[in-house]
Amino acid sequence: MRASSVRLLGMLPAVLFVLVVVNIVHAIVGGGAYAMGYQFAGGVRGVRAYIWTGAPPNGQLVTGSPVGICQTSVCSGDNGKAIETGWVKGTSLGLGDALRQYYAFRDTNNSWKFNVVNPVLGNNTWYQFKVLYSHSAARWEVWRGNDVVWFAPHSLGWTFGNWTAMGSEAANPGNWMGVSSWHPEYKVGSGSWTLFNYWFSQTAGQGCIIPSYDFGYHAWGPC
Repeated sequence: MRASSVRLLGMLPAVLFVLVVVNIVHAIVGGGAYAMGYQFAGGVRGVRAYIWTGAPPNGQLVTGSPVGICQTSVCSGDNGKAIETGWVKGTSLGLGDALRQYYAFRDTNNSWKFNVVNPVLGNNTWYQFKVLYSHSAARWEVWRGNDVVWFAPHSLGWTFGNWTAMGSEAANPGNWMGVSSWHPEYKVGSGSWTLFNYWFSQTAGQGCIIPSYDFGYHAWGPC
């Protein structure tokens, strides 16, 4: 795990806390390869970013671009709670190599739920993906642009988290990954959307991630 020395000056307690973070739930790939950036934001109920689909190659098991919120510093494993969305493509999903939006979350029975939504997405296109807890509707929602594409049909037992995470994942180490992001933002409580650059990064399986420009990142692999 890497950390930005500029942003962490005078923040040793935050550093010690983030070192226990398990990477965001790898609901779509099981964590075979990933390159993720993290931001601590206490009370966060929304995260969104513009994500470039690129042109993911055909024939891979699965690759995707998670954008999500973790309830606590433990994002995956038996006790982690998270909700995420983004684009996904892969032969193991029965999509016929179609590029689609997905959502994934831990349900109240402690099982992970995953699904894809229509329509097929375009290659080399910017989409804004968003996860949001709606106070007015009292539910978690998944968005693409201005549209709610899915919402939790019942309470998930939590209404805000403490970490945002986004990046790129693939099923196996050495598989192709490629995600570019612009304008990542988070929302805390009733506050406005806040632009951010991730504080920490974590990689596995030949994944790389860099803040390629202010308020954006590029995650790729193999590297």
